[in-house]
Amino acid sequence: MGLTVSQKNKITDAVNVAFNRIGDTPLTKMPDSDDNSAPVLWEYWLSYHLNAMARARLEAAKVVAEKSGVIFGRDHDPFPVGYNDTFCTGDQVAVWLQVKSGARRVNIDAMCDYLKSHGVNASLLIEAVALATNTSRPAHEFRPSLLARD
Repeated sequence: MGLTVSQKNKITDAVNVAFNRIGDTPLTKMPDSDDNSAPVLWEYWLSYHLNAMARARLEAAKVVAEKSGVIFGRDHDPFPVGYNDTFCTGDQVAVWLQVKSGARRVNIDAMCDYLKSHGVNASLLIEAVALATNTSRPAHEFRPSLLARD
């Protein structure tokens, strides 16, 4: 039995309200502080923590969905690039599948070994790799954690 639009909206609203109340309820509210940055840091930690929990829950749900055959891993019988349609539909939930193009990566060592084996000069390869290599900005991962003083 499917949901009515009204039921769908009420369920979505109830989940949103419950989620948004995290941090306002007595057990999840920030303890009193005189530090002006405390509310910002509290929200940052709380959001980080909820995000980690949501990712873990999603990954666990994916594992169950794959084991039950509702969805499949991308390595098992992949759909063609460009597929964009409903994949699976139950009584209350539909799963949409969009297949995007895979990223291309070059194994520089394998390419250089191949080119060397075909007579390309090693110093020329070193110059070519240096010329074609860009370094991205270093990743900055901030990880907030609760402090406890006992």
